[in-house]
Amino acid sequence: MTVTVLSRRHIVWTNSLRALRKERMELRMAIMPFLQAESDFEAVEAREKFIAWEKQVMKNVPGWVAGENVYRTKSYMPSAIATMPKGPY
Repeated sequence: MTVTVLSRRHIVWTNSLRALRKERMELRMAIMPFLQAESDFEAVEAREKFIAWEKQVMKNVPGWVAGENVYRTKSYMPSAIATMPKGPY
């Protein structure tokens, strides 16, 4: 085989690999909204369970509002539900 045949095979292989990568990325982008919606739904469920647990635990503390931000910030902070310890809630 000559260098040109090998170069041509390499070009064809690279192009097919690029097409497969593009297809994989397009598939990933297509299902991303569904995965994000599922994650958001699970976060809301976990947050509701946590607030119910917090209400039960802190019921004897005067002035405590369950689910209220204790840091009093106005900026958005992403939820840390996934990092919360597993508990009875």
